[in-house]
Amino acid sequence: MDFSQYNIKFKLFGIPICIMPSFWILCIFFSPFMSMKTDADRPWLCGVAGWIMALLLSFLIHELGHALTARKFFRVSPDIAFGVGRSPDGASVFGGVTTWRRSETTHATSKRRALVSAAGPCAALAAAILALGVAFLTGARSFSYRLEFGVLPVVYPHEWVVKTGEVGAADLFLGYFSLGFFWINFFWSVVNLLPIYPLDGGQIMMAFAKNARGVRNTFYVSIACAILVGGLFLSEGSWFASIFFFYMGLVNFSAARAYERTF
Repeated sequence: MDFSQYNIKFKLFGIPICIMPSFWILCIFFSPFMSMKTDADRPWLCGVAGWIMALLLSFLIHELGHALTARKFFRVSPDIAFGVGRSPDGASVFGGVTTWRRSETTHATSKRRALVSAAGPCAALAAAILALGVAFLTGARSFSYRLEFGVLPVVYPHEWVVKTGEVGAADLFLGYFSLGFFWINFFWSVVNLLPIYPLDGGQIMMAFAKNARGVRNTFYVSIACAILVGGLFLSEGSWFASIFFFYMGLVNFSAARAYERTF
């Protein structure tokens, strides 16, 4: 069945954006409602809506950081897609992706490629810091969170406690919106900057690879970091995150082996 007819398409700052149906499924899968018990008497659907809106806005900020920087430095016409699978232009996507025709790229120096890769997580971190500042200045206290210190400080979505007692639909929406916005922009932006290809941190490393040896070393650094981070998440009991990073290590190992056969 062709689900492309359900794609939502629009433009923002002149950049075409496509939201595939699988994106909404991804948002729900990663929502705290998958692991938290909800009270049927409370308007929890408003919380789901707040969470989804937060993730959509966070993904938009991240990908627009990549797209606007690429358009400025490379003079290209970027496209953004959200979802899981293949974007309309054929690019692989898990969450969000920014693409453009590489043949159009001009002035693609190592520094500029690195800045384009860094622009996404940096834009998201800046947005989260700004929002957090506004929340404290306005005295907003619609949500609270607990940070658990283990091998390294990690904020998990199920450890955020949204105050749902004696609140209405608007407060519940705001609570889960805040939860999703701060968690995805802070935590996942930091994770995205890890030196693991094809995360943004790995893309930054790859941008400075001057030769075949540099590309190969980038894969090896990615393998080591993926195993280390995966092990840390495993020690914290986060199975999904550990599997994700171990998979990244396997992908980089396969890429390194395939790359070595080319020279």
